[in-house]
Amino acid sequence: MRSAYKTPLGYLLKAFDARVLSKCDYMLPSFIFGGVSGQNHVRAAKNLIAGKDRAYFKVDLEKFFEQISIDNVYVFLIKSGCSKEIARFMSEMCCIPMGSKDNPSSNKVLARGFSTSPRLAVWCNIFAFLTLDQKLGRILKHTNYKLSVYVDDIGVTSKSKDLALMNKAFEITKAVLRKNGLKTNDDINKSKPPVKLSGKEEYLGLRLGNRKITIGLKTQKKLAGIKAATRKDLKKRKILKETLRGLRIYNNYVKKTNSEEFKKT
Repeated sequence: MRSAYKTPLGYLLKAFDARVLSKCDYMLPSFIFGGVSGQNHVRAAKNLIAGKDRAYFKVDLEKFFEQISIDNVYVFLIKSGCSKEIARFMSEMCCIPMGSKDNPSSNKVLARGFSTSPRLAVWCNIFAFLTLDQKLGRILKHTNYKLSVYVDDIGVTSKSKDLALMNKAFEITKAVLRKNGLKTNDDINKSKPPVKLSGKEEYLGLRLGNRKITIGLKTQKKLAGIKAATRKDLKKRKILKETLRGLRIYNNYVKKTNSEEFKKT
């Protein structure tokens, strides 16, 4: 991960992201949640909830930013109406050599940590995501199908009692992404094959229930552990209380997101 925070490059990238890229957020489909104004991972998880008897699967993209080359960024900027000079300059600014700083590659890719990377990652692969939505919509029609794309995590749910149909959708999802040049991570801890939602499955660290999301098991354990520690560790109580306060704010935000979504539906 590289950072350009509080550097001339960082200020340039922040301005480009805010004044140019963010202005196009309204054109993105509603299933895109990463790198979009007003969206986040909590809303991405909530989007997958739509009542009882749903099935769920998740596909992870392997080293997503590193898969997006400087050429991909350049072509996107050209297609967006930039001149060759501007497209070349901005793609150079937004990308870095692959590999470590001590042993960089000649190949340049999107940089993790740059403010422009999440939006550019989406736009450089928007055709793949639109194609995926179209294909899944055909396979899972009449099942109240839901798709969430949050950076490198793709979640899908549907009201389908037929896991064989969801397995077909799972395989097609990976095939569509690969056909469009994106590598998937097939590690069982990353990409999860279809299962019936039981309230224990998680997406982006949040548990998926029938009608609501809740904080995931890891966060629950952390919350309980810090509560216990504040009663025992008097020396670190102040720091622990600040951490506890942050976790409680996060938990309340998750609960609030549930209630807000109910009001809309």
